[in-house]
Amino acid sequence: MLNIMLLTFDSYAQIPDKLHIFYSNAFETMFFKHDATKSGFKRQLKSDLSFDDFKNVFSIFCFHTYMKEQYQFSYSELSSLLDEINKQRFSFIPSDFISDLTDSVCVMFKDGLNYCFSHRSFQEYFTALHIQNISDQQQSRVFKYIFNNPTCSSDKLTLIEMLIDMSQDRFEKNTFIEILTEIENEFCGELDLYDNYFRYLIYSVNFFLGENGNISFGRVIDFENPNYLKIECIFNIIYRCRLQEGLIDTYNDYDFNINSAAINNIEFLFSYDNQLLLFELIGQENSDIYQLIKGNTWIGASINRATTLLASIKKKQEYQVKQLEELLSF
Repeated sequence: MLNIMLLTFDSYAQIPDKLHIFYSNAFETMFFKHDATKSGFKRQLKSDLSFDDFKNVFSIFCFHTYMKEQYQFSYSELSSLLDEINKQRFSFIPSDFISDLTDSVCVMFKDGLNYCFSHRSFQEYFTALHIQNISDQQQSRVFKYIFNNPTCSSDKLTLIEMLIDMSQDRFEKNTFIEILTEIENEFCGELDLYDNYFRYLIYSVNFFLGENGNISFGRVIDFENPNYLKIECIFNIIYRCRLQEGLIDTYNDYDFNINSAAINNIEFLFSYDNQLLLFELIGQENSDIYQLIKGNTWIGASINRATTLLASIKKKQEYQVKQLEELLSF
């Protein structure tokens, strides 16, 4: 991976902020240079595929294997799957493509009798690339499978974040609106929208005691929660919205001072290292500490943004449709 980063930096003179752009640049560098030890050296691809066709074949392969959670393959498994892909619209010999993967482009390598990805993140990137290139209807089905399949755990978050980076509008249209609608339809009628979202999104909160008695808040991430992916996606979109609105730095690193009037009547119990208190908030909507967090912290601000997220995304989608109609009706 270090060689890949150095080659990519040598070609583009920078490391991009977005992960999918880095992997796009890295693959292009590897495809055309091929050899990390010989500057500018290029082997002839045995498959004789163009850059775009090679990328398409590999993205289909990665999508099929990623969704089946396959990360290593025997030669016969690899050859058989490539043969199925070849029948779709391509023309190559599977054994030649395998040779290109391992010897020329170097995105896979042979480990004993099996073939593995040189780095698992390449499989994630090319899976995201394939999902990005399919139709809205197909993409919606894929998202529904990922979010509703109990076997799709926290390791799918990087894939989802890459897809949001590639096209946040398509992600919102093809799955996120449906996710938020389903969540709000299941909310408890006895609580307001804020309290419902708080109960859905926040499992518990860490309180960090810093220098001079400053206290800051952090949410505890529950990786075992069956809604983990949905929760993290909501926070991801909220962060992007607040960043676009210039609100990401509204709150300092520390939300309160321990001597401030806001927390004078709340008793804090810190752990043995005087750093952490774990406070579970499920069903604690009337507690002082819940009201404190709700009032003036980044967590409270994020939950407030969640309550308007569905309406704002729908409004944005409607505006985009209206703009397109006006553009095409001149």
